Amino acid sequence: MFYTVSGAAITVVSAGSYWYLLPRKGKTHPLVKNSDVASMITIIIMTALTAGIGLLAAGINSMF
Repeated sequence: MFYTVSGAAITVVSAGSYWYLLPRKGKTHPLVKNSDVASMITIIIMTALTAGIGLLAAGINSMF
């Protein structure tokens, strides 16, 4: 149960942060203007999304 809840939370937070950092009205978010920081944020978001989905799958698998 813990894996399922934490996996769902990590997945939602990483998807929400991706959506939050998208450009709005043609303007880039200030946090991702620097290409070095933007690439690191992309790696962090994708790693969190992968870990969240993995934990969610492990939690669902342990239920059955």
